[in-house]
Amino acid sequence: MLSGLDGTRLAATATGTPGGLAWSYAGGLAITAHNHQHLIKLSLGRIAPGGTLVVTTCSSQTSFDTVLGLFTTAAGSNPARTSDLVLAAYSNDDSTCAVAARSSRVTLTGVRGSTHFISVAGVNAAYGTYSLTWRYSLPSVQLTSVLSGTSGMRTADLSTGIQSGFGGTARGVTFASGQQQHLLQLNLGAAASLGGSLMVTTCSVSTTFDTIIAVGRTTSGAAPSAANPLALLEAGNDNPACATGAAAASSSTVTVTNLQTRTPFLLVAGNAQAAGTYALRWAYTMPVSPTRTGTPTKSRVASPAASKTRTRKAKL
Repeated sequence: MLSGLDGTRLAATATGTPGGLAWSYAGGLAITAHNHQHLIKLSLGRIAPGGTLVVTTCSSQTSFDTVLGLFTTAAGSNPARTSDLVLAAYSNDDSTCAVAARSSRVTLTGVRGSTHFISVAGVNAAYGTYSLTWRYSLPSVQLTSVLSGTSGMRTADLSTGIQSGFGGTARGVTFASGQQQHLLQLNLGAAASLGGSLMVTTCSVSTTFDTIIAVGRTTSGAAPSAANPLALLEAGNDNPACATGAAAASSSTVTVTNLQTRTPFLLVAGNAQAAGTYALRWAYTMPVSPTRTGTPTKSRVASPAASKTRTRKAKL
C-alpha cells in the first residue's frame, strides 16, 4: 500500500503473479487477468476534495511499455472482488516524458475520495521494472461565505462545508491544508476607519467542537490564490474567559489591533481534525481619534537688544 500526498515506488511486475484483474478502455488495449500486473492501494489521507491526482511511470528506471489504470471503490473500501473496482482514468503513454514509449500518465481531476487503486501492467503482456510516482495537488483556496458589517454572528456546520485547502501557522496554531476548514471573507464596509480593533470568537453554546480560528489578509484584498496568498495576522485555540466547562474548551477568541484592511479573512477549523457546528461572532471597534486640548498660545520674548535702556550723559 502507498500513502501520502506524493511519493515514488520502485518495483518489478516480473516478481509478482498475474494480477487477476481484467480491464480495458474504449479504443485501447485490454489487460487480461493473466497479465503480470500490480494492483496497488493508494491512501492519500484526509484530503481537501476537488484536487488533482497525477500518477506516472515516467522514469529512466521503467524498463518496459507500461499501461496504467486508476480505480475507485464505493466509499474507498477494499474490493472484495474485481467487479467492485470502477475505472476512473487510464493511460498507455506519457507524451510529456522523455521515455514516452515506455511510460504512462493518468490524471484525475475533481478528486472526491482519498483511497484509489492503481493497476500497473504491460502492453502485450510485457513486464519488468517500473518507477511509479504520484502527486495529489490540493484545490485552490475556496471561500465558504462572505460576511458583511462591523459586527454580527454566523452559525454553520463545519463537517458539511467546503474545505479551503489553506495551510499556515500563527501564534503556535497550525491549520493543515488537508483538514476541514471554513474560509470566510468579512467586508467591514467603506465607512470603517482603518486602524481599529477586530475581535472574533466562537464562544457560544452553539459551538459543539474544539475550534481553532484565525484572522488573515491578502495583499490585494481579493480572495486568496497562488499569486495573492493569505497571510495570518492572529490565531487562537482556547478562550478561558468563555463561560466554564465545555464552552471554554471548545471556544477560541482572537483580537487584531490596528487592522489595516476592510476585507479581512476569518478561518475556522477544528483542533485535531474535529468538526461540528459553531457560532462565530465578530465586532470591529473604530480607532479612537486623539483628543485635542486646545491651541497653545505663543509668548513673545523681548530680545536682549530691545531690553537695553539708553542712558544720556549729563553735561558738566
